[in-house]
Amino acid sequence: MKYRFILVICFLLTVSALLGNENAFCQTSAAETAKTKDEQEAKSLDLRELHKFLLPYKFSPRVGLYSGYDSNVNLDHARKGDVFEEFALSMSFSKPWLENIKWSEGIKFTFDYDLDVLNYNEFTDASNILNHFNLGLHKRYKAFSVGTGYDLGILYYPHNEDGNFLMHKGFVYLRQNIFRNVYHQVRFEEGFKHYTDKDALGESLNVLQDKKRHDDRYTIDYSIGSNITPRLFARLNGKYSVNTSNAIYQDFYDYKSYEAGAYLDYQLIRSLRLFSRATVMHKDYSRTVTLRDYKERVNYYSATIGATYQLNKNNSLTAYYTRRNSYSNDHLETYFENVFTGGWQYRF
Repeated sequence: MKYRFILVICFLLTVSALLGNENAFCQTSAAETAKTKDEQEAKSLDLRELHKFLLPYKFSPRVGLYSGYDSNVNLDHARKGDVFEEFALSMSFSKPWLENIKWSEGIKFTFDYDLDVLNYNEFTDASNILNHFNLGLHKRYKAFSVGTGYDLGILYYPHNEDGNFLMHKGFVYLRQNIFRNVYHQVRFEEGFKHYTDKDALGESLNVLQDKKRHDDRYTIDYSIGSNITPRLFARLNGKYSVNTSNAIYQDFYDYKSYEAGAYLDYQLIRSLRLFSRATVMHKDYSRTVTLRDYKERVNYYSATIGATYQLNKNNSLTAYYTRRNSYSNDHLETYFENVFTGGWQYRF
C-alpha cells in the first residue's frame, strides 16, 4: 500500500510538470507571435523609406520595379529567407495656397502619394500593400520655414488580415537655414494607429477584448543636414517616441524609444550616386520578458549601403544592401537579417 501511494504521488507530480511545461510553451508561442508581428510591420514601413528621394515642388510621378532576397522574413530564430518582388509608385504635387488672397502669400500646399506593393513568393503572409497620403501647408519667412499637415498610411495584408491597420498622424515642424548650406529642423507628430481586424489583448496573451487594437504614438524628431560639398550631402537626426496601446495584459505594446540616425549621399560621377544610412534605436517596454519578471529592453541596429546609376533623363538603376540586428534581454527579440535589393526606376 505504501508503494502504491508513492507511485500515485510521482504520477501526479509528473502530470503537473508536463501541464506546466505545456502552459509555458503556449505562453512563449503566443508572446513570440505577438512580438514578431509588430517587428514585421515596422520593417515593412522601413523598406518603403529607401525608395523615397526628394522630389521637386511640382507634379512628379515616378514608378519603380524591384526584386531581391530577404534572409529572415519573419525576423525569428528560424531565419528562413525568401525572394520578393516590389512595385512602387510615387507622386508629388505642390502649388501656392490661395494665390489671390494677401494673407496667404508665401504659403505652399503639398500633396504626396505613394503606392507600394510587396510580394513574397513563399511567405505570402508577409506580402502587403501600402497606400500613403501626405497633405501639408508650408510657410517660409526669411531663414525660417514652418509647416503643418496630415499623414495617412494604410497597410493591407492580403493573406493575413490581423496585420491590417491605418496610421493617422498630424504633424508640425519648424526649420531654419543656419547657413547657406546648413539647416536644422524640429518636428512633432501625434499619431493614432487603428487595426481594422485585430482584437486588443485582454487579461492574458490568449484572451482578447471585444474591441480592436489601437495605439497612440507621440514623436519628436530633430535633424540637421548640410550640403558639405556640391557632391556630398549629410544628415543627422535624433528621435524620441512614446507608444501606448489599449492592450490590457502588461501594457504589452507600450514602449519608449530613443533613436539616432545618419544619412550620406555622394555624387561620385555625373551618372552615379552612392548612398548610405545607419540607425541605432533603444526600446524600453512596459511588458516583462517572456516567463520572467523583469522589463524587456531591445537594442536595434540597421545599416544600408547602395548606389543609383542614371541611364538617361528618365531611367535609372538602383541596388542596395541592408543589414538589421536586434539584441534583447528576451531571446524572442534577438535576430539578424540581410536584405539584397535591385531595381529600375522611371521618372516621368
